[in-house]
Amino acid sequence: MRTSIKIGRFMSIAAILDTIPPIKHPELQAYLQNTGWTRRETGRNDIGLFLKGINANVFEVLLPMTADFADYRERIMDVLEQIAAVEAREIFQVVIDLTVDSADVVESH
Repeated sequence: MRTSIKIGRFMSIAAILDTIPPIKHPELQAYLQNTGWTRRETGRNDIGLFLKGINANVFEVLLPMTADFADYRERIMDVLEQIAAVEAREIFQVVIDLTVDSADVVESH
């Protein structure tokens, strides 16, 4: 298990994932689609390839579409890292977006 990635200066992504409900591929797939990523056909049902173009750059994410992979948790962490890098955000911000129920989010103006 990888624990070297630090969120801020306090906790690793693995430690954060240990404290929240499991992040599953359907939530990540919905997040990717809702934030401008496009799924490209790979010919495989167990892996989803998602692409996002920003300016002249094209980014790709390989999302496991089943939890049957032995390294499923590590692959989910990789996806979170990639999303955070592309969005120029901290990983914990992406995790919060994935785990906070939208009904719990209150906007203030």
